Amino acid sequence: MTSPASSLEVGVAILATQMTEVIKDVSSMQLELERHRQEHRQAERDRTNGRRWLAGVCVAMLGSVGGLYALILQALAAHH
Repeated sequence: MTSPASSLEVGVAILATQMTEVIKDVSSMQLELERHRQEHRQAERDRTNGRRWLAGVCVAMLGSVGGLYALILQALAAHH
């Protein structure tokens, strides 16, 4: 038969092992969460860059159409 002190030592050792595993799991989850947050930040940057690119293209197209419109008006004015 084991003594109460021996049982207590075994119990403490088991709890220490379990706490070590919990700490490892929490650390792993924190790393995973940070990777997930980084993915969201990158996706937001990609969307922002896409919107900027689209806005630039729209401005360039409007400028081109405006220039073409001015040329057409000038040609019509010179024709009449």
